[in-house]
Amino acid sequence: MSRRALAGALLAATALACGAPSAALAKFPVTVDAANGHVTIAKRPSRIVVLSPTNTETLFAIGAGPSVVGVSSFDAFPPDVQKIPRVGALLNPDVERILALRPDLVLTYGSQTELEVQLGRARIRTFTYRHGGIRTVLDTMRDLGRATGRATDGERVARDLGNRIDAVRAAVKGRRRPRVLLAGVDANTRAVTRVAAGERIDVEDAKPGESLLETVRDNRPDLVILDWNAPGQPAREVVAALRADAVTRDAKVLLLVDHGRTSSAEVTAAGADDRLAAPFSPLQLQVKLRKLLGADAVSG
Repeated sequence: MSRRALAGALLAATALACGAPSAALAKFPVTVDAANGHVTIAKRPSRIVVLSPTNTETLFAIGAGPSVVGVSSFDAFPPDVQKIPRVGALLNPDVERILALRPDLVLTYGSQTELEVQLGRARIRTFTYRHGGIRTVLDTMRDLGRATGRATDGERVARDLGNRIDAVRAAVKGRRRPRVLLAGVDANTRAVTRVAAGERIDVEDAKPGESLLETVRDNRPDLVILDWNAPGQPAREVVAALRADAVTRDAKVLLLVDHGRTSSAEVTAAGADDRLAAPFSPLQLQVKLRKLLGADAVSG
């Protein structure tokens, strides 16, 4: 299944949203809620820099893609972002490059407080996003719609996605919920995973290393998400132990790897089912969850 099909409401609206009357008739200033508080935007942004792949996808879905002039180093979707300048990522934003793009709005992540201060000194407005639950995702779509003069599009995309989630919940009501075990991941990855999983998948934490085998035996998860760089026993040895045990050998394993450092061949040789390069958005993780757990396992 393609990412366009997966995103559903987010991406099907993109073509219709571009040039929609709601943008032309929008009135400014507007005040929206963000992780950094109430943000007042004096006029419709025309040069937006985005440091979160999730928000990039949302902007394109609501028709604000033509206003995006800079994206993070790890943005990959929609394809249009390939030709947009890169400005670093979560841990290494390139302030000089951001300023050179002359943005009138920068979408930051909640942990980038130093960047917010620097942009504030340059009198550049910031909208800060932080991963939360499904409600946070939908509310952010609406807020970004209002912030970009596309309130109608933001509301429509959020409503459509919410309806799809409700439909999936109704269709699978009473079924056994898939179980995902997280091993050796950081707090941000846990948050992203819970957003991607929605309310359809049970997500639990486990310690990496030798004790993981016993945890998998006891919990019988459908999927183990393991950080390649988790402390303790090397990930390849952990996967080998899972595959060698009669009780755990069929558990699916998704390895989280550093971008550009771990090849598909290494992952296959380790015995894992798939890999995902960090950092990643909830939608990117949903693609993997659908592949490994089945299309009905993920809301959306």
